[in-house]
Amino acid sequence: MSKSRRIERRLTRKNRKKATDKVRAKQATNPADYRRANQDHPNSVFVYGTLMSGEPLNSLLARGGAVKAPNGGHVDGFLLYDLGHFPGIIPSDRRPDDLAETNWGQGGVKGEVWEVSDELLKTLDDVEGVPNLYRREEITVRHAYAKNQTNKVWAYV
Repeated sequence: MSKSRRIERRLTRKNRKKATDKVRAKQATNPADYRRANQDHPNSVFVYGTLMSGEPLNSLLARGGAVKAPNGGHVDGFLLYDLGHFPGIIPSDRRPDDLAETNWGQGGVKGEVWEVSDELLKTLDDVEGVPNLYRREEITVRHAYAKNQTNKVWAYV
């Protein structure tokens, strides 16, 4: 059994929810709902790959009670790379030459912002392989629902 599957099972048991094939995540439909979710979940996380809606690991967020911000977000100054079975982002000023051929992006990354609990953030660290595969860093994201609004969020870099 894969590590992510074990974590999914643990989250399911812990929350005493019946495991189903499809789990719908909560999504804030407007900025007011999103601000309310911010009070319940103190950590904002920017996701851009397998944790996004419709992707294989998104059920971790849904089962963990995370709330998705409306309309996603964008981070400037990062490039998206194909690392094989999953993507990765790297600050554009630290791009290694050997990754130049696998570059997917051109100076910014679109993704989703999720509000998560402290417990779920630790689970995501395990799934993302912190500190060996990824590092969790604080970055600035521009929200799609408010053109001039930026926030500091966690991202796996």
